[in-house]
Amino acid sequence: MNKAAQSLNQSRAENHTLMGGLVASHHLRFILLAVVVFLSGFGVVYMKDANRRYYVESQSLNKHANELETEWGQLMLEQSAWSTQSRIEKVATQKLNMQTPNQQSIIMVKP
Repeated sequence: MNKAAQSLNQSRAENHTLMGGLVASHHLRFILLAVVVFLSGFGVVYMKDANRRYYVESQSLNKHANELETEWGQLMLEQSAWSTQSRIEKVATQKLNMQTPNQQSIIMVKP
């Protein structure tokens, strides 16, 4: 009977270590899963933050582009105002003392 009890105890000890290994493996899987879930959550938070920052930057750049386009339109209007024929003629007569030539001083060149 002693041999039978020893055999039974040894069998139980082997089962206990086997179960201990399974439990350790189970804990390891749980820890690994928890780490993966944590990293996934961290990644989601990071991507949302980056998305918000890039959206704000995009809106700022769009606003700046609109301001530059408005300024360009104003400069084009100013350029057309400064380059009108009447203004050029006025500056030529007042500041440069130029005069329109009379009929006798115009010479036609034939090709």
